Amino acid sequence: MNLPGLASCTACPLHTIGTFIVPGKGPVPADIMIIGEAPGEEEDQRGEPFVGAAGKYLDTLLSIAGIRREDIYVSNLVKHWPGLGNPTPRKSYLRACRPWLDEEIRRVNPDTIFLLGATAVHELLGKCPLDGVGRDTDLRLGGRASRTIFPMLHPAAALHNPGLAPIIEDQWRKMVKGVKPNVSVFPVKQSASYDLRLYSPLSIDLETTSLNIRTCGIVCTAIGYDADRAVVDRGRTSLEAFVADNHNRSFIPTCIFHNAGFDVPILERHGIHIPVEWVWDTMLSGYVLGYQPLGLKSRALRELGIIMETFEEVAGKAKDATLVDPKKLDYYAGVDSSVTRQLYFKDKKEIEENGAGEILAIEHQLTPVLRGMEDRGILVDTTILEALGEELDARTKEIQDTLSGYNINLDSPQQVAKLLFEDLQITPIKKTIPLQP
Repeated sequence: MNLPGLASCTACPLHTIGTFIVPGKGPVPADIMIIGEAPGEEEDQRGEPFVGAAGKYLDTLLSIAGIRREDIYVSNLVKHWPGLGNPTPRKSYLRACRPWLDEEIRRVNPDTIFLLGATAVHELLGKCPLDGVGRDTDLRLGGRASRTIFPMLHPAAALHNPGLAPIIEDQWRKMVKGVKPNVSVFPVKQSASYDLRLYSPLSIDLETTSLNIRTCGIVCTAIGYDADRAVVDRGRTSLEAFVADNHNRSFIPTCIFHNAGFDVPILERHGIHIPVEWVWDTMLSGYVLGYQPLGLKSRALRELGIIMETFEEVAGKAKDATLVDPKKLDYYAGVDSSVTRQLYFKDKKEIEENGAGEILAIEHQLTPVLRGMEDRGILVDTTILEALGEELDARTKEIQDTLSGYNINLDSPQQVAKLLFEDLQITPIKKTIPLQP
């Protein structure tokens, strides 16, 4: 948004740092406004908010919530890059920038505001948890009281601590008004004859005693054979018969997995060998198509509009599927297999349209190779590695001495900056923070 006077603002020292002013961007007015803390270095270089790594992850989160980036307005509390390391802006800087933010909110006039990160939340809402729960406020933000504000974890938090990603994604997932799956799940009786050959392609999901591929047992096997139907074996009998039968036929079936790298080795360890040419992995096809994140629940919600239960919601703290109520476990596994089958048909069409079949085939062929490397490792000549390490250390020191004439720590931004811009007199391509004496 072009706010008159913003480009020439000198109300705080941040105007001396960076390349561009970084105003908000998006449609005006807009139903949704997202407010972060401050632009990062890439945003400073491009003059646009949320275009760096955190911005790309924000796009993923918006997809999870079913929100289009082009429909929302994004901005930050302060409009200048705060410098190397992206330090939290001082309170005086926030106060100086606040009139610009208030004017943005007034013009955008959103019904809903997402505040990303503790600084944004505390500045506009005061002390409250970053729980993603909407609050109908009576704050007169932008001259209007009735707005819903969501205090959220900042996407950048997951870049620094990947363990926060599931929490952040769950916050955005709760924004979606999706539908729950409607799947009919049938138990397979040992005495029943169930000809799965009639239903290829089949999607397969295992529930196991643990997540250890090398030691876990199979509790149940769910086989999706229609858009909304699946059968569940207490074990693997039906699948075992299906695979054995087709090994003796010219017909090549399609067996769909979501993360075949987990399920296929477990089946092999239990005597069921599924050739790689039979396998379609929707995690790999999603990767080839550029989808992120690749988890089944995330993809189902984002691309199919289906809200699925997590294993934790079904099992609580239990990790062993034998400890879960059998009816709940069967239905959970049946839904997983059915939704995987739906993703297969969606991905197959997109793979064909994009001519990406050969790329996906390579990825599928690599899966057992990587699995073998994980199982057996790779041969390494440690003597040669140690010699290379010593050679590289010596060469690095030689380069350091040649460039600077003194010992320099290349891991120190200050020392490298002094070498480049003071000793070697290289002209920087953009403004930088002055070196401290």
